[in-house]
Amino acid sequence: MHLPKAGGVSVESALIDALRPASLCQGFDRVLFGDFTDFGSFSIEERARVFTDWGGLQRDAELVSGHFARSTLRAIYSSHSLFTILREPRARCMSHWLYWRGANNSSLANLGSWGERVRLAWRPLKDFLSFREVACQTDNCFLRMLLWPHTLIPEGDFISREADVELIEAARHAMEDFDFVGVLEDPKLDERLGDYLGQSVARPRLNKTPPLPKALRPILSNELGDLEVSLLNERTRLDAVLWGSVTRGSLSHSSTEALADSILLRTLCRYIESGVTSRLSLI
Repeated sequence: MHLPKAGGVSVESALIDALRPASLCQGFDRVLFGDFTDFGSFSIEERARVFTDWGGLQRDAELVSGHFARSTLRAIYSSHSLFTILREPRARCMSHWLYWRGANNSSLANLGSWGERVRLAWRPLKDFLSFREVACQTDNCFLRMLLWPHTLIPEGDFISREADVELIEAARHAMEDFDFVGVLEDPKLDERLGDYLGQSVARPRLNKTPPLPKALRPILSNELGDLEVSLLNERTRLDAVLWGSVTRGSLSHSSTEALADSILLRTLCRYIESGVTSRLSLI
């Protein structure tokens, strides 16, 4: 179950190298498209990657990897082992915003009217985190993939705080269905994956967020004020609970909150160094 911007492309590549599957199924179901339905506007190539129902999925695939909800994977591949990799949720959300900002008009044209939603990432962070049209990608994305479809998770809006307790309980129960859950920040992730698979695993660095054009390169000092930080925390509050529960079981750290803050800061500094973003004031 490939959570966006959580190292999934690298994990997928490592799995293919290690397992050499005879057949592979990759793509998307509807979980990360929210209330969007205009898939007919996609190019032929992009439309072929989106399974709006289960009929087109290759049921005998040895390896299945994609932006699929747990419900899809379990319904079609009930005998397969199920695993996923998490990432510190605020760092994941920032990476998602910046990655979408790097999409050019040529690639967006293949996405039809969905491209207009991706272009919302060209707006300031506070706007991007406020658009209901992309709540399916910004608002507690991991929990959505775990529980979709769910009556308390609106497809075209943000999750109400009134649903938090029930959704966290349901998500924790859903995570028990997984054979392996890792965290991207774990320095021993390759070793743990290898132990799980019974094969040596080495993840390459793939699908990194590239340097952005200057016109779209945000100045982080201007993008991370009190309002933006509050929105970022709000949009990741449930995923943060789930990430913390996995992290406590795999990483030795006295405080998952302090670890999360450290990871976010390192992520932002790395983006500055690589030319993805500009300036971050710590004063």
